[in-house]
Amino acid sequence: TMINSLLYRSNSAMQDFQEDTYLDMFIFQSGSRFNKPILGLEDFKESRDLVREAYSKEVVKSTPPVWLQDLMKEKSYDMILSDSYRNNDLDMIDSLNSGFNTDHYLEYMLYKRNENMVEVYDSIIKTGNTIFAGVGAAHLPGPQGMIEAFRNKGYQVTPVYGEMTKKGKEAKAR
Repeated sequence: TMINSLLYRSNSAMQDFQEDTYLDMFIFQSGSRFNKPILGLEDFKESRDLVREAYSKEVVKSTPPVWLQDLMKEKSYDMILSDSYRNNDLDMIDSLNSGFNTDHYLEYMLYKRNENMVEVYDSIIKTGNTIFAGVGAAHLPGPQGMIEAFRNKGYQVTPVYGEMTKKGKEAKAR
């Protein structure tokens, strides 16, 4: 199972929502194809330690807020979160994370990692280099998200939207 997970990176139960490879692998391959320098926004060991600490205590709140309990009567938390990702609803992703996960988990899984990634990104920009980085959508929103951290450093942050293809529209409608 572990080898298949590493090789194929998909789960049959989640096939509607997964690609066959990780986003970071796609970014790596695209950067390589265009002879761009490949850099990480996180140090592997530090990231691993923060994630380990995030899981060292309870991850999920014992009682989610009433608004989330009401939503979860209609759909599972995972489906609500998946819908929020597909709808580009960063505010909902932030609300779901805050409502579902413990403060300890959020501190180590998102907030400390956000600070670290913004610092690395900022240090690269200050060298005069252009950078493209991919991060999980959960790292972006909220008062402790990467968007606010960049704004607090004086950057102007604006969303970039692409056109949805016919195939994408049809898949979303299903």
